[in-house]
Amino acid sequence: LNPSTVYAATSSGIQKSVDAGATWVYVNNGLANFAGYESLGIAVDPVNAGVVYAATHGGIYKSAYGGANWSSSGSGLVKGLVDSATLAIDPTQPSTLYLAIVIDDYISDRGVFKSVNSGKSWERLRYPPVAGRPAALTFSAMSKLYVAFDSGHLLASADGGTSWTQTSLPSQDVSALAIDPVSSATIYVGTSSGSFYRSADAGAHWTPVASGLPRVNSVTVAASSPPTVLVGGDTGIYRGSDGAGSLARVHLGTRTLPVNAMAFDPV
Repeated sequence: LNPSTVYAATSSGIQKSVDAGATWVYVNNGLANFAGYESLGIAVDPVNAGVVYAATHGGIYKSAYGGANWSSSGSGLVKGLVDSATLAIDPTQPSTLYLAIVIDDYISDRGVFKSVNSGKSWERLRYPPVAGRPAALTFSAMSKLYVAFDSGHLLASADGGTSWTQTSLPSQDVSALAIDPVSSATIYVGTSSGSFYRSADAGAHWTPVASGLPRVNSVTVAASSPPTVLVGGDTGIYRGSDGAGSLARVHLGTRTLPVNAMAFDPV
């Protein structure tokens, strides 16, 4: 485990820290022009830390060298400007990826896609009718897939998206979701109105942790004890030691940037 290495997807591209967020460098070589293509999502291979995937307004990209350079990846996705996207990798099958994506209002398409060949091609998954847009998705340590919708619904699948169960989230403006990689019953949720919640019993009950934050775009949890929790929002990153106490701002580069996604190096 290397929780000191963190990636952040920001409005000006991908930034990387190797000292737990104390300093950051840009790793954008090969990505689209970020004057128009904001970075939206990011995921790190749980076995090979050099393999990183990123979603931007312009599509899906892959790096085999820890973000040193990137190449376009993926066929089978709807063409168009990506409005929002979240990536997740199956922790027990690193070649299997999932993507929750919303295409711009002109095309007005949304859905959850699956790749079984490391992002080379994608197929759309079927799930029960749910109001709202897929806002975030993540995995538990036992390869259970969770998809959160901005309408306050949570879908879960233990068989790779073939069948689903549905529960409710603590808010109807959910924008971020994370599962503790050590304790799969611990779930974190952030909202577009700046609230942050924690559940210790797989979503049966929720405890408010923080409010008054900027819009929460991403939550990520390191497999440490106590777990390090990072909350990314429109004005940067906040960090907590266990996800149940106060959150402190983390310096990101030389200026405050919107952070859309984060990922710890799990290797």
